[in-house]
Amino acid sequence: MFALPTIIESLIISKDFKFPTLDKNFKKIIKSLSKGDICIDCGANIGCSSIYFRKSINNSKIINIEPDKKNFQLLELNCKSENFENINSAIASNKIKFEVIRENFDNRGYKVREST
Repeated sequence: MFALPTIIESLIISKDFKFPTLDKNFKKIIKSLSKGDICIDCGANIGCSSIYFRKSINNSKIINIEPDKKNFQLLELNCKSENFENINSAIASNKIKFEVIRENFDNRGYKVREST
């Protein structure tokens, strides 16, 4: 068992933040997916939502895309079955080289920008 970051524990386990309309729509989307569908998680972080998708959609393939190397290392540990494909990259409108920029001191947020 691993220690969950505080924000994930707050969101998933204790459900401190509730968004009824979003939850209702999300459940409709999950129910509409069929056995064998592919789900792409852009900005997969450490894989918590990917694991949820995998458990919610039987026999699905989850493609995880995460640009941050530290998050990606944990994602690889958390999502390491044949049902997951993990890609350490970012999504952009064209092919670029990118870098992850951390501008705050708590490491919870970052942005991706084109590198030169």
